[in-house]
Amino acid sequence: MLDTLIKYAAVYLSSMIKFVFGPITGLAQDLSFWETALFTVLGMMTAVLIITLLGSKARAWLITRLKLEHRFTKKSERLKEIWSKYGIPGIAFITPLLLTPIGGSVLAIMLGGSRKKIIKYMFLSAVLWAFTISFVFDRLGAAVFGF
Repeated sequence: MLDTLIKYAAVYLSSMIKFVFGPITGLAQDLSFWETALFTVLGMMTAVLIITLLGSKARAWLITRLKLEHRFTKKSERLKEIWSKYGIPGIAFITPLLLTPIGGSVLAIMLGGSRKKIIKYMFLSAVLWAFTISFVFDRLGAAVFGF
């Protein structure tokens, strides 16, 4: 029983840091597709909730600390383009693949997203990607990764 809880915690904590680490850890721990997907979603959403609950205070601190109001780079311009074209759904969609749950949440807050919309779209994205990636790893894991 304790061994199973440790496996769940490994998936949960790793997906808080980098989303795709959850399914990789679940595959390595020999967890089922459903277990891996569930704890991957829970891990990402915990990180998202923590960041969004800090919300405006974190945004104000980050802007002053990192002097983000006046920084223009190709990367920041690209992210602003994604934001203006697709909004929170676009940021949420790319977060599991390209960003971290923390990074995607901070970005959505800094670009002015509302707390409710950030949580809603991050949850939908987490479910979509957790089940997709976990399914692929579950079906192809042994052949590709040797687990």
